[in-house]
Amino acid sequence: MKLSEAVGLIVKGVSSTEQPQQWCELGAGNGLFTAALSTLLKKGSVIYAVDKDVPASQPVPGIQPGVEVIRIAGDFTQPLPLPERCDGILMANSLHYVKHPATLLQQLTQRLNTAGRLLIVEYDTEQANHWVPYPVSYEKLKTYCATIPATVHKLGSAASVYHADGMYAALITL
Repeated sequence: MKLSEAVGLIVKGVSSTEQPQQWCELGAGNGLFTAALSTLLKKGSVIYAVDKDVPASQPVPGIQPGVEVIRIAGDFTQPLPLPERCDGILMANSLHYVKHPATLLQQLTQRLNTAGRLLIVEYDTEQANHWVPYPVSYEKLKTYCATIPATVHKLGSAASVYHADGMYAALITL
């Protein structure tokens, strides 16, 4: 996926406030969606990019000038040095690694500021495989969020070279 495609998937889910924001990205990987998010935030914003397989010292290419990225090496399902409250949380292709996603989603919504946003990008499938052990289709995501309670809006979809059903982006708000 190209940076412009990643931006296109999440652009409607990021608040257009003129103020700097504080976001957490859980499962940041190589940083494609970190860079995409940085293009949508104002100068002075901070992104905490968490990944257990990428060293904290590895820089993220393509970051918007004026946006700070703090890499954290760790498992996002465990306690980490993250802000108590944030303006947004992004999980791009990482929720499908969580065995009990409904529990994690509920915990994450408690970390959001009043107008906070939880952005999810996932494969729209219910077929598990080695790379997607706990799939979270859009329909399944809506079911998980009904217990929070939260509102789920589908922001868009994209083709995927990894999965025939493609990907979706969703915004969860309280």
